[in-house]
Amino acid sequence: MDKEKQTKTLELTSAGKDEMNLAEFPFALLSDKGKAVKTLQFSDTITGTGGKLVARRWTITASDKFGMPTRDDEKVYVALMQITKENGCCLQFECNP
Repeated sequence: MDKEKQTKTLELTSAGKDEMNLAEFPFALLSDKGKAVKTLQFSDTITGTGGKLVARRWTITASDKFGMPTRDDEKVYVALMQITKENGCCLQFECNP
């Protein structure tokens, strides 16, 4: 495998997990036509440790001044995550019930 192809494969692989998290719990609108949308809510139930059902809820609330994040904001977020990883940093978020 040549060096360029290997680099592209590495880039796609490292971004894949973060992309899936954003697909499951997005924080941005997929279009620029949603100025009236002020809140997005997503919820699901997963099987946690020991087979116990865990309810999850994700809520995004827009500000009156800036509105909801758009797909371009999400692209910037993914790029910043990639730069963070390339520099040896790891960010982890914890949920507080």
